[in-house]
Amino acid sequence: RAGAPAGAAPDDLLGRRSEALQAGEVDLLVRILQPLALNEQAESIVALNAAGREVVSLTWDEEAKQYLMMTGGASFAHEPLVSRILVGGADTVGDKYVGIVETSLGRILYTSSPVRTEQGALAGVLLLGTRLDTLAHDLKTQANGDIVLRDNDGYLLATTLTDQAGYPPGFERVAPAANDYAATFKFRHNERQYEMGYDPWTARQERLGYLGVALPSSFVVSAEATSRTGFSL
Repeated sequence: RAGAPAGAAPDDLLGRRSEALQAGEVDLLVRILQPLALNEQAESIVALNAAGREVVSLTWDEEAKQYLMMTGGASFAHEPLVSRILVGGADTVGDKYVGIVETSLGRILYTSSPVRTEQGALAGVLLLGTRLDTLAHDLKTQANGDIVLRDNDGYLLATTLTDQAGYPPGFERVAPAANDYAATFKFRHNERQYEMGYDPWTARQERLGYLGVALPSSFVVSAEATSRTGFSL
């Protein structure tokens, strides 16, 4: 995260991940995982045992500029990105998976990866994640427009649009279009008229939902007036 110091876990510690997971050694896991989380700029890292249950998790606290440790023992075994690893699954991309998980800290986009012993047995699973709110704001800086993230059923997951005056009718859910790449939506929000284009939102060939970019209609009209081909999202 911004402001976090870089760090690296010594190789001898990284090699003890499976041992620490199997033994449930929380202090050792924290020593191993904190540098990894810092290097990956992850807001959340969760170490699960071979049954898919939390051994320890670290969550970035932006105010304190440090990771907070939790050992609640929550089960993630039912989450597809974890259960696929527990049953020994792998696809054409490999044995890592992505998925959105509802947590007490909000919705988090996690990447899961197996932790194996030297003999190849599954010792546990590591989850590295970013809050959807953070992801949306990061995407906004790249797209130069407000971001809307929806699940595969069209329900709102996260957005950079403020809800000071409440979202417009129908905004909480937008039914997916028959043609994913032609989905558009016009709406009025905070006294401004917007136009939005949607595309499928995927990661590691996994369909997560829909990603929308919203621009003020005045900007769209201005761009169309000054471009031969017009402006499309």
